[in-house]
Amino acid sequence: MNYLKADSLLAGRNKLSRKVGNNTYLVRHSGVPGDSIHLKLHDTYIVTWYADGHVELNSGGWRTVTTKARLNEYLEGGYSISQVKGQWYLSRYRGNGVHEDVCMFEDGVTIAEDGETVAGGSPIEDAKKLLALRRKVNRFALAYAAAFGKGEVPAPGLGDCFYCGMREVKSHKPLGECNGDKDHLLSHLEESYFVPSILARAMEVLPKSKAFEQTVQATWAGKPEYQFFKLDDKWFQSQIKTIVSRYMLRQLGQAA
Repeated sequence: MNYLKADSLLAGRNKLSRKVGNNTYLVRHSGVPGDSIHLKLHDTYIVTWYADGHVELNSGGWRTVTTKARLNEYLEGGYSISQVKGQWYLSRYRGNGVHEDVCMFEDGVTIAEDGETVAGGSPIEDAKKLLALRRKVNRFALAYAAAFGKGEVPAPGLGDCFYCGMREVKSHKPLGECNGDKDHLLSHLEESYFVPSILARAMEVLPKSKAFEQTVQATWAGKPEYQFFKLDDKWFQSQIKTIVSRYMLRQLGQAA
């Protein structure tokens, strides 16, 4: 897909928006630096085609199977999004069965109007650093689950990390999410600081079972009689590890 193709799909009675897939729309926008057309998945503009020919890509922090599939469906010029060990790459097919990783994917990466120049992605050489980060998050989440099982993660409160615990009034999101700050999360990894608000926020934005949620809330409320699971239950422990690691990875810009 390119700007001209998207423009033709918006021709007719409704020139501003058109549904092109499940929860997926083409949306026209006019403004600086010129006319643009977005591919909107849920509430995120994952592809923006500009009239001058350049293209901008975004995940909105949702590096999911669906987001990747939509990007790959609408990218052209041989470009695609690949994933290795949780890391997204902007790749390009060069012919004769050869796929080349151009850069590590980052929100805002752009493909210039010449179809060749790419800006905004991290160098491939940085991949080892990000794999190390994933391992560190995994260890943190495992230790977080163990600490919760020992009763060492109290209910969220005023003593929590400022960026994790304080909420922006309008969106009710943690301040760290609102301003995109990652440093405080990295410091938690280094210090093994098991901030209760991390688990609370993870349960707000990620899938979980009612039984799991009630066990966490009953524990924080000091009412063990309402717990569905014992805190050292292997399944319950694995769910804490999973939801904490997924949240941390997502906030650090990794696929989760």
